[in-house]
Amino acid sequence: MRFKKLLRKEPDLSQAMTISFLNIIFLFFAFLIFTVGLNIAAGLNIKFPHVLTGKEFSASTLNIIVSQNNTIYVQDKQVDLNILRSFLMGYKYNSILIKADKRTSLEAITGIWNVCKEVGIEKISIVTTYN
Repeated sequence: MRFKKLLRKEPDLSQAMTISFLNIIFLFFAFLIFTVGLNIAAGLNIKFPHVLTGKEFSASTLNIIVSQNNTIYVQDKQVDLNILRSFLMGYKYNSILIKADKRTSLEAITGIWNVCKEVGIEKISIVTTYN
């Protein structure tokens, strides 16, 4: 009887602990591998426009001012788009600077922009005021 008791083996827990430890390590590495690819920054990629400096404006730059009620001023005189077109054809300007109020309609600015493109002016800049 004594021999049967000595022959009976108890389960080997070291092997089970090793397997569970390896499973935990495997899951940790799997988590790292899958989360590295998901690390995407939230938001949008925005390319901001070029900032205007004083060096970019010369004597051949015409300032056009557009008020909040879409009135166009050239050299302190109120004009409409037809007069602006004939004015730009008479003088040769290399660039135009449109100074607009923040409440100016987009229609007024695109009208000026289209007149400038028709005349052949390629450098057109827009500056808005926030007063």
